[in-house]
Amino acid sequence: EDVEPHVTEQGRKMFNEEFEEELKILTDIYEDRIKLVNPTTIQLALHPEDVEPHERFVGVELELSVPPSYPTDVASVKLLHPRGLSDTQLKSLRLEAEQTAVEAAEDEMTAIFSIVEVGSMNTGIYVASREVGLPIRPCI
Repeated sequence: EDVEPHVTEQGRKMFNEEFEEELKILTDIYEDRIKLVNPTTIQLALHPEDVEPHERFVGVELELSVPPSYPTDVASVKLLHPRGLSDTQLKSLRLEAEQTAVEAAEDEMTAIFSIVEVGSMNTGIYVASREVGLPIRPCI
């Protein structure tokens, strides 16, 4: 199914109004941490909120892509450039984010904000669960 993009007030070409609304809200909240990769994909840097920037040893970039039929169909979730998280933590985070996307699609509800909350909450939990908040794997 070919879907024609429409142009937003900011001059962006978007394919999906629900995604556009979520993007507006996320941009207001996360400002410089969110990037529109293309009309159907965003990337957002996730890290614990309660840690000073110079002490952020844990984080991941969340990439979310939506199909033209979103929110009826599932948003795609990728975790990029992990820092300080174990493979087990990354797998757990990815599975929880993917499950959130599937459940939202089943209910025909938007999922992007919920997926971002899952990622933000988990990166904070991973830091809080360690005594000194040092990374498990090297920070590159």
